[in-house]
Amino acid sequence: MPPKKQEEPEEEEPEEVGPPPTEEGNGKYIFPDGAVYEGDWQKGGELGEAVRRHGHGTHIDGEQSYEGQWQDDAMHGQGTFRYASKAVYEGSWAQNEYQGEGKYTWANGSCYTGSWNANQMHGKGEYIDQNGQRWCGRFYNGVGPGLNAVV
Repeated sequence: MPPKKQEEPEEEEPEEVGPPPTEEGNGKYIFPDGAVYEGDWQKGGELGEAVRRHGHGTHIDGEQSYEGQWQDDAMHGQGTFRYASKAVYEGSWAQNEYQGEGKYTWANGSCYTGSWNANQMHGKGEYIDQNGQRWCGRFYNGVGPGLNAVV
């Protein structure tokens, strides 16, 4: 009788290791340069273990600040940025850029309210200069050819 053939052990499939679980929290972080972030944060998941601003929070860096929504460490959603120059942008953000509807007010009081694309006035909007003169129409890549003065 021939000897019994030994059964070979089945090779185990390597277990797939996915990204670490996502953790969320709320707190205060002081950056090495003295800037401060206070608000929601997230770490883990596809982006790795680094803590990132995510959710609602306020970032203050010297005389400028941003308060609003964050996504994956970028200003994203609705928020207000106050510049050291005293200019203010209030509106929609996408990946740290003005995007969608918003209002930018310069330090001299002039302002633009309307559509933005990649940090530029783009689309329907209204510009009011420091003397109160209103200009309405379509803006293209930051300029307003053919705007109409509103009396």
